[in-house]
Amino acid sequence: MPKINTPKKNTFAPKTYNTEKIDSMGNLAGQIAHDCNNYLTAIMGFMDLADLRIDPEHPAKGCMGEIKHACDKTAIFTSKLLAIGKNRAFSPKKTNINKIISNTDKIVRENIDVELRVQSNIHDIMADPMHVQELLKYLLNNAKEAIPRKGKIIIETKNVNIDKKMAQEYPELNCGPYVLLSISDNGIGMSQEVMSRAFEPFFTTKTAVKGIGLSLTATYRIVKQCNGLILVESQPKLGTTFKIYFPKKARKK
Repeated sequence: MPKINTPKKNTFAPKTYNTEKIDSMGNLAGQIAHDCNNYLTAIMGFMDLADLRIDPEHPAKGCMGEIKHACDKTAIFTSKLLAIGKNRAFSPKKTNINKIISNTDKIVRENIDVELRVQSNIHDIMADPMHVQELLKYLLNNAKEAIPRKGKIIIETKNVNIDKKMAQEYPELNCGPYVLLSISDNGIGMSQEVMSRAFEPFFTTKTAVKGIGLSLTATYRIVKQCNGLILVESQPKLGTTFKIYFPKKARKK
């Protein structure tokens, strides 16, 4: 069974990242995404109507399938653009992250060993469940693409308490109870230089066919919406770990 390497990895927190750059890019991306969605809705609507009128044996039937596939890909792209938009709708509610994980980890199980280490009595957090589900998909796909062959991903949740020392090191955190979500892989890892740019909009080490570098920017946005913190630990050939701290849902007084 493949194992996650344990040597100490370099740690990076996008706390010094140029948030003004993300905001400006997010505003532009949000406007583009809304326009793309409007056009995409019309294209998919007329495509469905045309598909119903075409005989199943007609040569164009296969073309309609390819158009639908391209539309689905475009829909994923626009959802990422929306995710980095500053004014994206956010509907926080009491959320159990373990329940979301139980439905999301299935997307990477093919050819990859996925190990769940979830704490049974995990705290609830205040978050938009749909956004947290997107975050998990982005990070799991990111881990999957970092594993060149059959590999392993560990998804872990646990209740943690942020002490004064850590709160001073990371101003995004307050002292008190948090939920820690960790996603680790034994993939190719990242250099310090790549890590320092990993959350930049449109930065990617992938080919244009595989992505345009929006997943981690979108992840960063979602974490910030939840008043949390994201850290990445990585080193070439030693894999990568993303750690996300979500504040525990406050109790009603």
